[in-house]
Amino acid sequence: MSSKAFTDNEKIAKELRSIIDGDVLSTDISRQLYSTAACIYELTPLVIVVPRHREDVVNVLKYSSDSGVPITARGAGSGLAGAALGTGIILDFTKYMNNLLSVDGDVAVVQPGLIYGKLNKMLRERNLQFAPDPSSGDFCSIGGMLGTNAAGPHTLKYGATKDWIESLTIVTADGEVMTTSELELDNIIEDGSSFMKYAKGVRGILEPNADLINSARPNVNKNSSGYNVYEVIHEDKLDINKLLVGSEGTLGIVTEAKLRLIETPKSKGFALVSCATLEKAGDSVNRLMELAPAALDMIDDKLVELSVTANPHLREIIPSEARFVLFAEFFGETDEEVSSKLDEVNPAVMGSGRPAFSVKNSTDTDEMERLWSVRKSAVGILSKIKGSKKPVAFAEDGTVHYSLVGEYLEKITEIFKSEGVEGTAFGHAGNGNLHIRPMLDLRNEEDLNKMISIAKRSHEVVKEMNGTMTGEHADGIARTPYMKEFFPEMYPLFKQIKDLFDPNNLMNPGKIVSDAPQDVDENLRYGIGYARQETNTFLDDSKWTDMTELCHGCGTCVQYCPVSIATNDESSTARAKANLLRGVLSGKLSSESLLSIDFKNVIDECVNCKLCLVECPTEIDIPGLAQRARALYLEENGISFRNRLLGATKQLSEFSTALSPFSNWFLSIGIFRKLLAKLIGIHPDRKIQKFRRGSLQDKTFPEIQKGTRDEVVYFGGCHAHYSDPRGELKSTIRLFEKLGVKVRLPEWRCCGAASLSLGQLDSAASDAVENVDLLLPFVRKGMKIITSSGSCGYALKYELPELVGTDEAREVAAAVVDLYDYLGTLDSENAFDGEWKPIEMKVVYHQPCQHRAQNTKYDATRLLKKIPGMNFAPIEKACCGIAGTLGYKLETFDLSMKIGEPLFKDIIEKSPDYVITGTGTCQMQISQATEIPAIHPVTLLNRSYTPHDKP
Repeated sequence: MSSKAFTDNEKIAKELRSIIDGDVLSTDISRQLYSTAACIYELTPLVIVVPRHREDVVNVLKYSSDSGVPITARGAGSGLAGAALGTGIILDFTKYMNNLLSVDGDVAVVQPGLIYGKLNKMLRERNLQFAPDPSSGDFCSIGGMLGTNAAGPHTLKYGATKDWIESLTIVTADGEVMTTSELELDNIIEDGSSFMKYAKGVRGILEPNADLINSARPNVNKNSSGYNVYEVIHEDKLDINKLLVGSEGTLGIVTEAKLRLIETPKSKGFALVSCATLEKAGDSVNRLMELAPAALDMIDDKLVELSVTANPHLREIIPSEARFVLFAEFFGETDEEVSSKLDEVNPAVMGSGRPAFSVKNSTDTDEMERLWSVRKSAVGILSKIKGSKKPVAFAEDGTVHYSLVGEYLEKITEIFKSEGVEGTAFGHAGNGNLHIRPMLDLRNEEDLNKMISIAKRSHEVVKEMNGTMTGEHADGIARTPYMKEFFPEMYPLFKQIKDLFDPNNLMNPGKIVSDAPQDVDENLRYGIGYARQETNTFLDDSKWTDMTELCHGCGTCVQYCPVSIATNDESSTARAKANLLRGVLSGKLSSESLLSIDFKNVIDECVNCKLCLVECPTEIDIPGLAQRARALYLEENGISFRNRLLGATKQLSEFSTALSPFSNWFLSIGIFRKLLAKLIGIHPDRKIQKFRRGSLQDKTFPEIQKGTRDEVVYFGGCHAHYSDPRGELKSTIRLFEKLGVKVRLPEWRCCGAASLSLGQLDSAASDAVENVDLLLPFVRKGMKIITSSGSCGYALKYELPELVGTDEAREVAAAVVDLYDYLGTLDSENAFDGEWKPIEMKVVYHQPCQHRAQNTKYDATRLLKKIPGMNFAPIEKACCGIAGTLGYKLETFDLSMKIGEPLFKDIIEKSPDYVITGTGTCQMQISQATEIPAIHPVTLLNRSYTPHDKP
């Protein structure tokens, strides 16, 4: 039965809430969040269930069976084919069922919501890994990998997900639980268990058709299309796991998986091979495959050009004559073994009559990462292409025998030419698995027709070459319409298997097997029916509309968004904000929903860390969108007293400093902190930094005017002036003195970081206008504005010109330079010609999020590592969780601490004498959580550095 028969989603939600312990989401806001993924399609579900345990899954499937409401299991929403979309119940495992349950030797037991990257990070300390490595590994879930039979660049070495499964615990369509294992055919008996019932049924379908199955098998080393019937029966054994993996949740839903693990490679080597033509690239693939690489990837001429244009420094790696570039990686037990393999690359592809003209070999870890980054950046580079035509993924995963790569790409290029479109290709050449992306605007009817034609013709090419429609991305919505035609002999067997496991067609209907599949051009996120609706809000500004529509839902934000990492909620991701705003733009959500508390709750989960601007492949300004959505809500509902207070950072700091030490005493007494919690909602456990007198505002240093190297304006910010004047403020000024840099400390207004995070744009804009007036005269005298706080630096450089919108504001912003970029540049000019005195201590360096977001050339470590005796303990990049005002509020203090938990644990394990970090609130948060003092980097630089001509 189709879910179209069900319209009362609240009734369904109520019934589900009565039978499960997990969450049931049914608002229009929640349904919009789950209506799409990393694909071009959009389907609105009825309800979303977030199960807490297997019993919840059992009860939901029984409910589905009894009611006829279909069900779709969703991974992390990183799939490209629409396999995770459905119009019934969506199951999201990533919030609760996301654990590594056990590791015993080389076997791990995991739940489906566990993110692959997190799993391998946990296994790293054991020198183990789960071998399949999809490109989306940092943010895809194990359940999603099982659903699509995910692979990746190292499939040549390791195979696909199906090759590493010991057993699966599955809930069937009728709510039965079974645990799979490989069986001897003679041991398949009727014992009343679900597993034996299905094992017998599968055998009965496949065994009589063994000859047909063998003859119809695609000639590829990688396949995720259709049901994998080719490997289920082998050597008198039946392995049902091979069938279930890659079945896209159409046969059963995994609640536990037992995975086989391997040791991480002991040694690696890399070769970058450049070719002048497609024919020569194809020849190089064949020659390199003879050397048995662990991975062999490729980018085409268009991506080479785009890559070098976007990152000119790549010209140091990629020769100017290169049109096609191959990336070959080799593993070995020893460095000597890998070096020996690399020595074979040059004679294999270069020289007289050989296809390549350049080979760059490397065994250096950092250099290999740089070489791989050229290939890995392909999707990010494509996603940034400007204009209405975008690279569209719909028939992008065709796979042929690797020896046919050149011929395959030539035929695809011919199709593009005949359709009058441009396109590009990249992917896993050693598997014959190329990701083809034509440039189309699916809102244009002509381009939509071209999409339909290209899909059909490209699949025909693959079929003619005895390949498969998808090597690793699953069939989903995109390829199911072509299944009968592509697999005419096998499709009846696929249908029998579907009927065996899911006779009522309730498990992810419309995927792989379907009597009435959705056409490839139906239910597009952006199709000819898409039209921007007028909202009478900031969304009518094309800048923000275009920004919203840039998000293609890839899910990368799952790995970097601090709130998403802490909560595992879809609503916390950056893409959730874009999904909601696009819902309003398209008319699927009313413009009034922008003012709803449900909408605001999702928007408030953006904490203005700015990491979207450096980590998101499309560099979408989600914080900017969230600020404006918050401001819209505030215009309608007003600003609370607490938020007015928290937004007035400078005024509050000035007042508290003037009253210190009384204010410090007041803030340290528990009963007063409880009073603050009751009166204005500041959490009583929040330890607030002390306020100290000693600001040097409005002073200059005339003693260094003679022979001065430079003259700058120093914008220290509130923490430097009011909480750390003897540290960050004076150390910065003293270090400038030592370097012969004259310092100006003019009047200044708050940078606006706190106000912006709260959506108080008017207040931030007012201060920004005043700052432009105060700073512009110095800028026009040629002075740089130096910031030592990451949040102040970001606000002045990027937020100020947006808020003010004048040429003068842009002039001021262009003059803003981060302290460590400024000092790093001086160091590159040999300005630090004095001595560095030893400081014997162990430290860790934490880079604040908003410093990372500035994408500076240098950070503090360049100079800190010059200090003799300084022992640097490395820690992972992570957010401390203070997140502007988040760490102060009664309702979000615990979340703030949870966000920072991985960082705190890492720091405590390293047990340093000091934590070094460049933003005052980060110092406050880290010191409170770890009880280890946190200080600004400049204090140590100033303490250590002594110029030759100064005492």
